[in-house]
Amino acid sequence: MKYDNTNIIENIKASKYFRKADILIVIFMLFMFVGMMMLIFMPSGEKVIIKVNGTVKYTYNLNENRVINLEINGEKNANVVVIENGYVYMKSATCKNEVCVNTGKIHRVGETIACLPHNVVVEIVGKGGMDTVV
Repeated sequence: MKYDNTNIIENIKASKYFRKADILIVIFMLFMFVGMMMLIFMPSGEKVIIKVNGTVKYTYNLNENRVINLEINGEKNANVVVIENGYVYMKSATCKNEVCVNTGKIHRVGETIACLPHNVVVEIVGKGGMDTVV
């Protein structure tokens, strides 16, 4: 006996369970999966660039443990950046919301920590210096 699957396909098309919204959900889930794979397999960075007011102030190797105390507008220790065991994080900040402190540790190329009240950006870059992630 030969099995004919054309009725199954036509039944799926005619059913109320398979709609355009289902296709959009599947496409959205595929994009999310690809995005997660890119984050997981993105290479670890080699350097940390610290910018204040859009100007590069410091560049350090990611494998050198150190504490950087930033002076912003005459305020000492306005931001404290820590490089430790290949990770970078903002230990403390004198801004009100402390979003930068709550960002957590970063170590992959393209990741950033930003303190908008103090206009400080901490960025991870790869081998050639400033990499661009598209």
